[in-house]
Amino acid sequence: MNRTGQTDPARILVIEDNPADVLLLREACNSEGLEYEFTTLVDGEEARAFLRREGKYHAVLPPNLILLDMNVPKADSVEILEEIRRRGDMAEIPVAILSSADAPSPKDRDAVSKATCYLTKPPSLDEFLSLGKQIRSLLEHGVPLP
Repeated sequence: MNRTGQTDPARILVIEDNPADVLLLREACNSEGLEYEFTTLVDGEEARAFLRREGKYHAVLPPNLILLDMNVPKADSVEILEEIRRRGDMAEIPVAILSSADAPSPKDRDAVSKATCYLTKPPSLDEFLSLGKQIRSLLEHGVPLP
């Protein structure tokens, strides 16, 4: 069950251009036994269309969780995060920033503070799969594990 009390599969929006990372995120969710539906967007233009419900995204339901790669093509991820927070129907959705860097750059630190959390993409498969626990906590409680 997610934090909204729904028992339907969780709707997870993944904004990530690396197919290997998307696959690993799926495996992390699977390792936790999560029931989920991924919508994967590979660049900022697609993300903006989704957020604005334009074109093929006109009838999408808001996600329960957004996983946003820090470096997506065709947009600044910080701007995408700011747009998410401005949207009334998505402003309260947990957003996890995913990055290979251990911490956001100084120029991005303030903007990234609008995210629910900042998760470093681990270098090993086992560590990457452990992100499933963080994803579960974000879905169920709206916050990452301590």
